[in-house]
Amino acid sequence: MPTPRGSLPHRTLLRLGLAEFAGTALLLSLGVSVLIALDWAVRPWTEPLPGGVYLFGSLSGFAFGFSAMVVIVSRVGRASGGHINPVVTLILWFEGERRGSTALVYVVSQFAGAIAGTAPLMLWGARADSFRYAATVPDPDVPLWQPFAGETLATFLLLIALFLLRGQRVTGRPAFYVFPLLFAVLTPLSIMPGLQGFLTGFGANPARSLGPAVVADVYDHLWLYFLAPPVGGILALILARATGLTPRKPRRRSRVVAQAPAVTPTAPVAAVTPSAPPTVARTGGRHGPAAQLTDQIPLARLMHRCRSGGSPHRTGEGAAETDAVPTPSRRRVHCQDRTRPATAVTADIEDLQPGTNLSEGRPL
Repeated sequence: MPTPRGSLPHRTLLRLGLAEFAGTALLLSLGVSVLIALDWAVRPWTEPLPGGVYLFGSLSGFAFGFSAMVVIVSRVGRASGGHINPVVTLILWFEGERRGSTALVYVVSQFAGAIAGTAPLMLWGARADSFRYAATVPDPDVPLWQPFAGETLATFLLLIALFLLRGQRVTGRPAFYVFPLLFAVLTPLSIMPGLQGFLTGFGANPARSLGPAVVADVYDHLWLYFLAPPVGGILALILARATGLTPRKPRRRSRVVAQAPAVTPTAPVAAVTPSAPPTVARTGGRHGPAAQLTDQIPLARLMHRCRSGGSPHRTGEGAAETDAVPTPSRRRVHCQDRTRPATAVTADIEDLQPGTNLSEGRPL
């Protein structure tokens, strides 16, 4: 079955989807396992200390952020870009860096991977049950606007950090620790008096919230963790565009050719005998305003190449192709007559139709 124009091959989409599935599953299984292990082994040592609750929260946040970065820089993460978050995929789709079909495959794979990655946590038994598989649930004693605002703010900060990394504002070894340090700061804030209502759960990732919710069968206000993170991501994108944090897309190089004189029927452009008029044919390529800047090709140089260069080979219906002149719009211009001498004449290819007689300025 042919692939629609502008879309990726099905095999490539499958590979990218499997990579996102595996990456999100690793994030949940590895990250939440680290949290459960810290809750079992470290919490008893930190609680008696002054501010031990906040210390444990900072360690837990750093550990989860570190697990996320391990997945992102792993071979699995590099295969697909390591989104592992539907909000990241959504923002990159807004930026035009992912097609709609690719973004849909990413999001479906992320949700499926989150559920599959949370299922092995049942091996922890009662410890995972008491931890509720790290399900994100808002504080029932506060109005819902507070956790909504907290999720929006957390996702906003995560996306700003992402733009800093993608724009290479932070490079080298410090770049690896941007997310762990951000989690290490936000997690203690979620348990501080007066702020626990805002950052209860601290999901900032709809897939990360869905996986534990399905396995633990806890769906309290799950919609909040699906709606607030995209809002935070869009706000981060607006700010990044306004401040120039988004990386600039490289412009395609194009070869600029001098404007050629227009071909008029009253002034023949070349003294070529009617017996074998040279013709030009244009095949393939892109049409429209994007191609007009680079479609004016010095015809004299083309005819000189047809006269002196290359060995012809046959294409299509027996046409002889010699030294096609490449253009940035990927058009090919073919000369069908290599035997006649060429005069120093230029013409605007855009004004010529395939099969135009250059000596008379009319179609053959």
